[in-house]
Amino acid sequence: MVRYTIEKCRYGQVLIAIKGSDVCFISLMDDDVSTSVEEFLQLFPKAIEENSDETVTKHFLKVLEAIESPDKACDISLDPGGTDFQNIVWNVLRNIPSGTTLNYSEVALQLGRPKSARAVAKACASNKIAILIPCHRIIRKNGELSGYRWGEDRKRAILDHESGKL
Repeated sequence: MVRYTIEKCRYGQVLIAIKGSDVCFISLMDDDVSTSVEEFLQLFPKAIEENSDETVTKHFLKVLEAIESPDKACDISLDPGGTDFQNIVWNVLRNIPSGTTLNYSEVALQLGRPKSARAVAKACASNKIAILIPCHRIIRKNGELSGYRWGEDRKRAILDHESGKL
């Protein structure tokens, strides 16, 4: 069963969903959350909004803490779905230290697949777990920000927060 809640965090509204005890979805949203909730419910049509179950609430609070303090060790279990390749990429991303960035080519090299930078970019774009799978830490080879599912302004804010600029 998938349970979700919508909370506020430093980056706006956030929808957090868990399946069992694993986080399966985190979306950063603007003030109008209806579109994001509709998209979420297309992926998880039987999801239940939850704000009262104590165990579930503890999971949600742990995720919020990880969003607010990305430099702390995070032992949150994830269930991102995805293909084998996407999961391999996402695992590499989870090992990038807070405050650090890599480019798509560097991730491809870490995978031992130096010609797969575009596939890495596609895996990043497919990520449905904001912040905890830190695709925001991936930038272009020239050092510029690249697209971000939740907006480039948010990406800059997250990177600034992680590097201590905010």
